[in-house]
Amino acid sequence: EEAAKEAEEEKAEPMKDAEKGIPKFWLTALENNDELGDTVQEWDQDILAHLVDISCESLKDGKEGFELKFEFEKNSFFSETVLTKRYITKVDKDDGEDLLVKGEGCAITWAEGCNPTVTTKTKKQTSKSGKGTRMVSKEVPQ
Repeated sequence: EEAAKEAEEEKAEPMKDAEKGIPKFWLTALENNDELGDTVQEWDQDILAHLVDISCESLKDGKEGFELKFEFEKNSFFSETVLTKRYITKVDKDDGEDLLVKGEGCAITWAEGCNPTVTTKTKKQTSKSGKGTRMVSKEVPQ
């Protein structure tokens, strides 16, 4: 009876160490996509390894276009678990194809030193009086 009770508890308890799905699925899919593969940079790989799902929804605010939602597991790069990118489109009157009008991404709250789009440059700055120096850091786009 004791063994049966333990077996039931084990079934009820979710597997803690088991990974869901295929590890790094979205990173691999994006890198191997003919259209997107070249856009995945080396510094993106560690971040995209935490991507667990991508979904797409049509815009509902009267605009033509769609919004991509990128769902991430908790990670050390940024605090959000869902990042969005919204694409506004319009139909080309000549050929009926959708044209991209505008793309806008959400704000990302990067952990300190983890934003791959910028590099921190540090330089020594001398005071105007010439009596002292200090180190000044500045983020510059890559």
